[in-house]
Amino acid sequence: MDKLKESIISQLSSRPNGCTTSDLARDLKVGRGTILIRLAELRSRDELNEIKVGSAKLLFLKKEG
Repeated sequence: MDKLKESIISQLSSRPNGCTTSDLARDLKVGRGTILIRLAELRSRDELNEIKVGSAKLLFLKKEG
């Protein structure tokens, strides 16, 4: 797993209320497009939950078990 993906997982696991792609991009100092690519990889492995709130999507890691 690459370092950015590990950082995204770390950020998501430390935020129980979820966060947006913009939050992740700002905190990790990378572009939203870069974040979206890594999130697509997490979605394809079924490790990510999304909840639409207004015009934003809150992202969460799926809980194991």
